[in-house]
Amino acid sequence: MASGALLYQECVEEAMPLLEAVGERSNVFVGGSHANSGKKYQGQVRVWRSVLGQRIGGNGAIVSMMLESCLEEGNQSVAIGRKGCAMAYP
Repeated sequence: MASGALLYQECVEEAMPLLEAVGERSNVFVGGSHANSGKKYQGQVRVWRSVLGQRIGGNGAIVSMMLESCLEEGNQSVAIGRKGCAMAYP
């Protein structure tokens, strides 16, 4: 599989036959945060545009997209418990 984030068309296209090979449906869910946005909330705009463009372009395998919704920038460990900030799991 191509290295890189799942928002890139070639990575989405390569994921589909891998899913089919193990008997799974070739549906892809793309998350807008973490690796896809470089862990910066501003990067989610680029992710959204790329994924939406692929979907409009006819890629029906993309069935869902998640955008990070936080009140404060950054992330935290589960132990801190700061309200409004994303949790980062190990």
